[in-house]
Amino acid sequence: MSQLQEDQLFANRYRLLKRLGSGAFSEVWKAEDVEAGNLVVAIKIYAPDKGMDEDGVKIFSQEFAIVFNVSHQNLLRPNYFDKNNGSPFLVLPFCENGSALKLIGNNPTEEEVVRFLHDVSAGLAYLHKQNPPIIHQDIKPDNILIDINGDYKLTDFGISTRIRSTLRRSVGNAHSAGTMAYMAPERFGEHNQPVKASDIWSLGATVYEIMCEDAPFGELGGVSLKSGAEIPEVKGNYSPELKQLVENCLAKDPWNRPTAEEIRKKTELYLATERWYQNVNYSQEKETKTHNSAEGTKLENVKPLDEGQSGTGWIIAGYIFALLGGWFGLAIGISIATGKERTTDGQRILKYKKSTRNHGWAIFVIGVISMIIWNIALA
Repeated sequence: MSQLQEDQLFANRYRLLKRLGSGAFSEVWKAEDVEAGNLVVAIKIYAPDKGMDEDGVKIFSQEFAIVFNVSHQNLLRPNYFDKNNGSPFLVLPFCENGSALKLIGNNPTEEEVVRFLHDVSAGLAYLHKQNPPIIHQDIKPDNILIDINGDYKLTDFGISTRIRSTLRRSVGNAHSAGTMAYMAPERFGEHNQPVKASDIWSLGATVYEIMCEDAPFGELGGVSLKSGAEIPEVKGNYSPELKQLVENCLAKDPWNRPTAEEIRKKTELYLATERWYQNVNYSQEKETKTHNSAEGTKLENVKPLDEGQSGTGWIIAGYIFALLGGWFGLAIGISIATGKERTTDGQRILKYKKSTRNHGWAIFVIGVISMIIWNIALA
């Protein structure tokens, strides 16, 4: 049982108001900063009971320095880091709208689910592009908060494998490498180092739970998939394209999952056009089982799903025909209008009579107009 209590003054500055959540490593509290006019904040306190030794705190502070340099609208970045009685703690903005847990059981619309996917994948894509990549390792509804504008923000990122090992030693918990229900199948194997694609599986499990009111494999997570279970059908009043995207995120093979950047682009297109586009190929280049993940999948050669080869395909074909028609019009028109031939005595005279030459000039003008239209369309 935690020794922290409501109305307690933590670190001689923060009055604890309400426990918002707790995990194997930490507790999150709503608190007032009495040194800042009772500003309401959220405090995440690690190893709250036993604390950490000096080496552990040093490792924690060194690695968290990386987190303070990241900045993205879909990341809830800590404002302050310190320690109290050996317990590192973070001060974060308080999100009054709570977490993505509130979406579960409320039958969110397709647009609401897509917006959630877009915001979380955008934050993940930013983390994955860092050097070295920051892998979240614990994507779940509790760690996705909703700000005052209704945007979704990832929290609890930057807790590396090294920090987790240090925390496990401090709190005496040997089985806390993430939340099992959202852990990818590769996390249960011999080579269980997390990769970028592991975050994608966790995102897929989270979205599945939001859509279907339960995690895809219950509390067992990816270990069921690794043991031969099939990906359960995504149910609900959602489009086949959205369901397929979620199932792709839950693929057993990490290299068959879309990247965070691909999901971001795909959902951004949907939110802008209200139409689904698909990537021709989800396959990624194989990666080593380290923190680095393949960057291979890109959103190229997209086509609208709801209209088959129409829509974008016909527009592109129209551009091509306009370009070819313009060039042919210019070439053929000028050839007819100004074409000459050599007579038997060596003189060069106009090849066509006046009416035909007029037709040539008309064709030339049509070619010019086609080229003008083509250039305007491209602009």
